Amino acid sequence: SLMYNKTITHLDFSHNIIGGAKEILHKTAPHIVRDNRGKKAVMPMGGESVAMALQVNKTLVHLNLSWNQLGYQSAILLGEMLTTNKALRHLDLGYNSLTDSGVSAIFVALEENAETGALEYLDVTSNGVGPASCCVLSTILRHNSLIKTIILKENPVSEQGARAIVRSMKYKVKGRRVVMQV
Repeated sequence: SLMYNKTITHLDFSHNIIGGAKEILHKTAPHIVRDNRGKKAVMPMGGESVAMALQVNKTLVHLNLSWNQLGYQSAILLGEMLTTNKALRHLDLGYNSLTDSGVSAIFVALEENAETGALEYLDVTSNGVGPASCCVLSTILRHNSLIKTIILKENPVSEQGARAIVRSMKYKVKGRRVVMQV
């Protein structure tokens, strides 16, 4: 299990559609399983199970979850994971359906990750990142000096969002780059 893995450091789950129908199904009818005592338990699915496993994983440093139809619920749990995971340095979430508010939750987690984590690279290409999330990110970048690269391509950041990001760049962090298309 990914949760107890002690050897894998790089994992590419891209193009596997681990979200999609499973994430929609989970919202309406969670997968019910029985635990070892016969009691019913809710089993997380898709991106949610990956996020939960990574909360305690200590070896994975590079994770690619791009092109998996992950949605808002996965984004929330991935954000929670970032507040506790101390190993992950590279996270690619491009081309999912995380939504502006889901990505905003991930950005907020970066503030806590600055104190407890190690994340240096985050790709949220084509996830509906709008100006509100860019303003949140702008504030976070002032306090998080660990994050070196954020990819925001193919998002509706708008001029307002782009200006907020540019303003945050005045807080110079060696090697930091933000890539976006406006």
